[in-house]
Amino acid sequence: MATARNFVTKKAIQQIKDRDAATKEPSQKVIRINTILADSQESGLTTKERKRKIARATYISQVLTSDPVIEDSPVIGFQKKDLIGLDQPHNDALVICIQIEQAVIERVHVDEGSAANILQLSVIQQMGLEPKINKLARSLTGFNGATSITVGTIDLDIHSPPVACSQTFMVIDEVSPYNGILGQPWIRKIEAVTSALHQKIRYPIPGGGTGQINSDQAMARRCTAQGLKKGKQLHFTPVMQATDVARHSQQTSKPEREGSCYLKIAIKEPKSRRGNPPGRLP
Repeated sequence: MATARNFVTKKAIQQIKDRDAATKEPSQKVIRINTILADSQESGLTTKERKRKIARATYISQVLTSDPVIEDSPVIGFQKKDLIGLDQPHNDALVICIQIEQAVIERVHVDEGSAANILQLSVIQQMGLEPKINKLARSLTGFNGATSITVGTIDLDIHSPPVACSQTFMVIDEVSPYNGILGQPWIRKIEAVTSALHQKIRYPIPGGGTGQINSDQAMARRCTAQGLKKGKQLHFTPVMQATDVARHSQQTSKPEREGSCYLKIAIKEPKSRRGNPPGRLP
C-alpha cells in the first residue's frame, strides 16, 4: 500500500514538472551592443592613429591591474541633502552660468555626452573675439548621425574659481536655446564630477578641498521649453550643407534671431599673465 502511494506521489510530481517545463518561456539570448560615436576632435587623425589609441586604452584597462602611484584627490560625491531646494522629481539638464575670458555667460549646457566644447558665433561676436577664430571648418556628428559644419575653432580661458584652464571651442552659427556646451574636454580637464539629479558640478581645487558650480534649474526648464516650441526647429547641431561654410566664414555680424543666445557681460580687468598663476591648470 505504501509503495503504491509513493508511486502515485512521484508520478504527480513528475506531471507537475512536465507541465511547468511546457509552459516555461524559452530563455532569451543576451546580446552585447557596441555603439560608436565619432569624436569631432579626432577628425584629423589617420585610421592607424585611431586604432593605436583604441589599442592603448584596451591594453591599459585589461593588462595594467596594479594601482598607479598617484596622489589622491578628495573623494567627491553627492548626498540626499544636496537635493534640498530642488523641484523633485525632475529630468532637468545641467545649465550653468560661467565666466569665459572676461564675459560671464549664461545658458551653458554641461554635457558628459559631448565630445567637444561648443560656443555660438553670436556669443563670440558679443565678446569682441571674432577675429581670433581659426576659421577651419570641421564636422560635428550627433548621436543620430546628423552633422553640422563649424565656423571654426577658438581657444578661450574658462574660470571655475579658483581653477582656470584654457579650452578649445568649436564655433557654430545655429539657432539654439543654449549659448554653448561644455563637454568632456573641460569636464575631464578639471576632473569634475557632475550630477544632473543634484543639479551640481563638483571638482577638486589646488591645495585641497572641493569647488562647486550650481545648475540653474529654472533656466534649464526655460531652455527645454524654448527648444520644444511648436514650429521652431531649434536643434543645436542640425544638418547643414557644406556649401554654407564659405558663407559663414565671410560673415562678420548677423541680426539676433528668436531663440538665439543671451549673453551677460561682466566688466573685469584683464590680469597680466606670467607663468601659470595658482589654480591655473597647464
